[in-house]
Amino acid sequence: MQNLIKIKSNSITNSTFPIKYVCLHQGGENLIPTIKWTKIKNAKSYALIMDDPDAPYPGGFVHWVIQYIPPDVNQINKNYSKACSKSNIIQGINSFGNYSYGISHRYYFKIYASDIALTKINKEPVTRDVLMSLMKNHILGYGELIKKFKNKKLSKN
Repeated sequence: MQNLIKIKSNSITNSTFPIKYVCLHQGGENLIPTIKWTKIKNAKSYALIMDDPDAPYPGGFVHWVIQYIPPDVNQINKNYSKACSKSNIIQGINSFGNYSYGISHRYYFKIYASDIALTKINKEPVTRDVLMSLMKNHILGYGELIKKFKNKKLSKN
């Protein structure tokens, strides 16, 4: 049985995704919002996936994959890149084919607690699908935060 992980963001206070957290080509600043979650007992690591099921790609669009977050960490924020080096956080590959955080769309932030440490298992960083297969049968808890974004410049309405 999986435990529920409560996930929230003080950076995104209502259901609408602020433009400053959106990628540059959509008119945003590509800033990382603060994402916090509750810890799960016996978790050896956490993994975070941000994807967009509304994007016109098979399986949606993966904006961000973090393969390994140490069990003592329960938030990601604007200082994320500094935290990566201090905490051995390992990023995966998004749909752009790179490591960055990158439209009426829904953005899903999904946090997973795992009973294994998802450190570098492969020599190469992983994609969302590879990460999900690595976590199969090892997920202790799950939570999600859903926020909407609508680019008024690109909207036809």
